[in-house]
Amino acid sequence: MASNDSHCEGGAARTRIVVIGLAKLPGIVASARGSDIVSVELEVEPEAGTVVETHVQGIPPLGTRLVERLLTGRNMEEGPQTAIDELASRYLSPSRYAVCAAVANAYEAWRRSRSGPDSDVYQGQADSPPSVTRPGTSFPEPPR
Repeated sequence: MASNDSHCEGGAARTRIVVIGLAKLPGIVASARGSDIVSVELEVEPEAGTVVETHVQGIPPLGTRLVERLLTGRNMEEGPQTAIDELASRYLSPSRYAVCAAVANAYEAWRRSRSGPDSDVYQGQADSPPSVTRPGTSFPEPPR
């Protein structure tokens, strides 16, 4: 989805894209937080693919700040795996795999938006998004 906010620099207006990734939090975290969803919203400058702003909901404030710092400034074209690996090693919480899944889902939304409405990717027929595995194992994260 395109942001309605256009930013003018040097007389040229640019429309930014907002992509959102959602994932289900583990039951114990969901009951403590009052919501069973974590959301990761990324505002992206589409020409360069740079994340210019990040918002996270559904996790505690320090986790939110960490995720926002790690994602803001990244280039979406580089894919999510480096960010996911860093989050999995630095955010030590029962909700970390849900946060990583939400990041992967936001990147997947970006990838779909870049493929266009007529592509197989946009219609959900493409390869799966990057896997979110537990560090040091080959076991995938439980279903979202």
